[in-house]
Amino acid sequence: MQFKSIVEMAGGAIIERVDYVMANVIVPNINDANTKADAARELTVKIKILPGADRNGWKTAFNVIPKIVPTEPIITTFYQSYDEGGNAVIMESPPQIPGQISMSGGEQEEPVLLKLVSGGK
Repeated sequence: MQFKSIVEMAGGAIIERVDYVMANVIVPNINDANTKADAARELTVKIKILPGADRNGWKTAFNVIPKIVPTEPIITTFYQSYDEGGNAVIMESPPQIPGQISMSGGEQEEPVLLKLVSGGK
């Protein structure tokens, strides 16, 4: 199984959104002659976690917010389970059952596991 950082989830859409906002909002604003050249620009990645009542899964909304114009949040769903050792295993819910063939002929891959980091490791 493959483990990834939380910002790599949603099929890479979060990183893609940060890159998009940098290229299409922040950099053009810096290069705009009608703005103050040395004024600070900000880009905030906001992660909102909404656990379910059973605590076995949650929805997570990722929003990349430039100081001047926010973008729409990216929504993905996570499920929690436990491995043989009793450790929590968090996986992103794929759009289809793994191995299932879509109408376009593609096969759904295995779910991606969330990399949990604790104790500064």
